[in-house]
Amino acid sequence: MPNPGLKAEKAWSYEIGINQILSENILIDIAAFHNDYENFIEPEKDEQNTVMFVNVPRARIRGIEMMLQSSWWKKMLFASASYTFLDPDYVSSDKTFWWWFKELSGAEKPQDIHAAPLAYRPRHLLTFSLNINLKNIETGFDFRYVSRLDSVKVFPDEDRVDQKVLDGRISYNFNNITVSLNANNMLNYSYAQIERNMAPMRHYVITVSGKF
Repeated sequence: MPNPGLKAEKAWSYEIGINQILSENILIDIAAFHNDYENFIEPEKDEQNTVMFVNVPRARIRGIEMMLQSSWWKKMLFASASYTFLDPDYVSSDKTFWWWFKELSGAEKPQDIHAAPLAYRPRHLLTFSLNINLKNIETGFDFRYVSRLDSVKVFPDEDRVDQKVLDGRISYNFNNITVSLNANNMLNYSYAQIERNMAPMRHYVITVSGKF
């Protein structure tokens, strides 16, 4: 549904990080970020399940990202892990990064300060990937953990769970042909990314591709 009153979203973004090669085989990347939003654009549903984009006066998303990569034996073995902590909130006008500068300058602390979690944004995201390359054969696993959503909009009173998904893959290359087998959601874990919309259970995908 169109919203002629929708305003442009504005944001201030701040980030600091470090990228360091610890050894010939290990790379680490760490970053911290902070985003303040004004007229934050979010989808809203009415009783007829019609979606309209609306403005939220203020929002704040901040967090930390960490990544570790490692390769061994001329990249025959490659592993990576990453973790993201997210603090996404609707906030009052005064609970923004700029308020702390005002407070340092002597402004009085506001009485109305509150925060509520932004919908559909997990606080914790952890991934792990392992890849083995043996000439014509390549195999690997990917694991993803997503923490339970603190806030949803359509069915907020229904139970929600963490996401724990393990995928596996193997491929074989000969001449210009590649045959791949993917096993997705190997643990057959039941979860929903959106309320009442179950993610696919364990399933397999075979792919044949060629270069000519």
